[in-house]
Amino acid sequence: MQKRFVAVAVVALVAAFVMMGCAAKAPVMQDGKQVAIFVLADRGIKDSQKEDERKDRNEMGQFMEEDLISTLKHYGYNATLIQNNSQYVQGSSNYLVSYKINEIRLVGRGARSWGGFMAGPTILKAHFEVSGTSGKLSLSYDDEDSTTQDWTKSPKELNERLINKINDKMVGKK
Repeated sequence: MQKRFVAVAVVALVAAFVMMGCAAKAPVMQDGKQVAIFVLADRGIKDSQKEDERKDRNEMGQFMEEDLISTLKHYGYNATLIQNNSQYVQGSSNYLVSYKINEIRLVGRGARSWGGFMAGPTILKAHFEVSGTSGKLSLSYDDEDSTTQDWTKSPKELNERLINKINDKMVGKK
């Protein structure tokens, strides 16, 4: 019994050291300021859309926004969700990430459990733009993902690819 306790304690200690060593370091500009990213999301909702489609876009959009902010913070950015362009604060280390959901086909967990692969894939297509006053970072591109797994995989994939592009341009890391 005592050997098991020691083994578990050692594994936990090693895991803690690994996690601390792998923690993301905050991206810092040359002038020493932490990089701030303001996120402006457009769920692509139009008056002509049916209520179900609006509901799907709101559900996907909310998840995507929360995941993007959380992931940016994990990578060390000072991330803030804003509601309109006027909330963006310009500065040498401030950047604006805006995206618009262009197309969505959401297959929920219930449909996936009943129909499996026959329910078809969840599809997410979005347009991303990144800009900043320093002129160091400027991106504009379309991206898409589809999955026959849980629908949350698609927004996570798009967010991860966006952050990889930002990291590659800004701090030269992945």
